[in-house]
Amino acid sequence: MRTCGECTLCCKLLAIRELEKPAYKWCSHCNVGQGCSIYEKRPQSCRDFECLWLQDEAIPEDLKPCDVKAVMATNQTGEVIQVHVDPANPDVWQKGRLGSFLQLIGQKIPVIVVCGDKRKLIVPEAVAKEGITFREEQVDGTVIEWKGKR
Repeated sequence: MRTCGECTLCCKLLAIRELEKPAYKWCSHCNVGQGCSIYEKRPQSCRDFECLWLQDEAIPEDLKPCDVKAVMATNQTGEVIQVHVDPANPDVWQKGRLGSFLQLIGQKIPVIVVCGDKRKLIVPEAVAKEGITFREEQVDGTVIEWKGKR
């Protein structure tokens, strides 16, 4: 069973509605590289969130969020993977091990790369021909609907 350990990247990249914390800003309760200072009293959205690296041990060890500067998660239905990229490293999703992994996964399931206000869609060929409408639900409750093709 994996643990977050020194990884606190979700505390920066994801918005936390209950704390009025915007995305891409460190949470005031985060001890970077150590963990949450209010762990026992943390908001429900923080309690509920678990990145894909924690959930799925089939994801390679070297794709830990703090190492690749990106947090992977699924939407509520598990039909789409969202990759939240640190704007300080906007190209990491295209390079190296993470880039290769996302291209491979994108052949099987749609992947939305989120970096600030930019979105990039990686979809399987069958989906690319038809186009697809996404309803993207963020951890903070924000809903974004958009249409995309490869």
